[in-house]
Amino acid sequence: MKKHRVGSEGALRACVLILNLGWTPSPGLATIPETGMALAHQAAAHAQQGDYVRASEIYRKELERLEAFHGPEHPYVAAILSSLGNAESGLGNYHVAEERFARAVMILQKNGDPDSQEYATALNNLGAASFRLARYAEAESWYQRALEITEKTAGPESPQVVTMLNNLAVLNTMLGRTGEAQSLYKKSLAILEKKSGPEDLELARVLQNLAGTYSRRNAFVKAEQLYRRSLGIAEARLGPEHPELSGVLRNLGRVYHDLGYLEKAEPLYLRALAIVEKKLGPAHPELAFTLNELALLQFQQHMNGKAEAQLRRTLTISENGLGPQHPHTLRVLNNLAEIYRLQWKHEKAAPLYRRLLESLDKAPAPANADLVPALRSAVAVYQAVGNYVEAEQAYERLLAIEEVELGPQSPQYAARLEEYASLLHKMKRKDQAAEIRRRSAAILSSHVEK
Repeated sequence: MKKHRVGSEGALRACVLILNLGWTPSPGLATIPETGMALAHQAAAHAQQGDYVRASEIYRKELERLEAFHGPEHPYVAAILSSLGNAESGLGNYHVAEERFARAVMILQKNGDPDSQEYATALNNLGAASFRLARYAEAESWYQRALEITEKTAGPESPQVVTMLNNLAVLNTMLGRTGEAQSLYKKSLAILEKKSGPEDLELARVLQNLAGTYSRRNAFVKAEQLYRRSLGIAEARLGPEHPELSGVLRNLGRVYHDLGYLEKAEPLYLRALAIVEKKLGPAHPELAFTLNELALLQFQQHMNGKAEAQLRRTLTISENGLGPQHPHTLRVLNNLAEIYRLQWKHEKAAPLYRRLLESLDKAPAPANADLVPALRSAVAVYQAVGNYVEAEQAYERLLAIEEVELGPQSPQYAARLEEYASLLHKMKRKDQAAEIRRRSAAILSSHVEK
């Protein structure tokens, strides 16, 4: 049965498409003495198979050996730090990975060549870690510098440039610059078609990310085609249970979910979850993205208890792995609050909306696209539980935003004023309510006269 994704004024929110980032292997590994090289290759082989635990163990031992023998600021140490950071990223330890990459960058700035490919690789990986932690301005700065260096050192059509173009495009997609992202993806594809074969793994990554831009524009047929092609390449190259498959499986499932084909979406979500839980463990941040989608699907299937349980689990994973202020954590918090609201469980919803609004206030630049639906839902919930003081505060914030966004003379803004007047009337502030109603009526009257 076809069912469209749940929609409401409060807006249940699907996860933002988390796309496939390129963690660049460190070229400095090739300069490490023979014993270290053998260990580094062994660790890299484990990482390629998705065994990030074993890879990180080997890299950490090699890091200790190199620090003891060469000192903590030798370029060999930077090379291992970059590789260890990649393994930590695979494990979902993004804060730790960011520290590894930042240290590698500092070492190479001090004791290496700031125009080398080694330095560009460290910058790219630092950018990818910053991106995962939603520090988008920092990520863009690292990516741009890494790309400039790489185009000079490795050439404008090198595999390293493709990876960095892909990462920069992912960032543009996340920031809503879909046109710029598509241009970068197409540039990457042109290089890959010229330099690589049709089964190249980097091609699968670029295709997956390009599909995300079509999905954002509701071009679902094109998105499905690209996701399926990406999945086919990845399965052939990596096998059916590699962790890298989880993202494309989830995103393909989301295409079917958005189209209302829940029976097609659910097995893809479940397969993605099974892969991550088996290979990366039950608390990996990657799980949070798929669990969010599965919970929304279950809510549409009227499995409300399961949906609530999935979202509570998702919230814990996201808070621990990404942080309490991360955009995905707030998205999950919104969804759990909204599911309670839609079931008239206002006492459970109210503290979640309070927490959500407080968190959005702490964001560097809270987006009205997030604030407005949260404020609307919060107003309804606060009124339902008789908390008129907080309802009034939320209304005042909502009116300030919508006066700018809708215009002070728009009928929509007049309707919002009328709602505010009703709240004031409930609070026994009849004179103030009457004044607001006169203002609303004057706006509507001006439209009737025109």
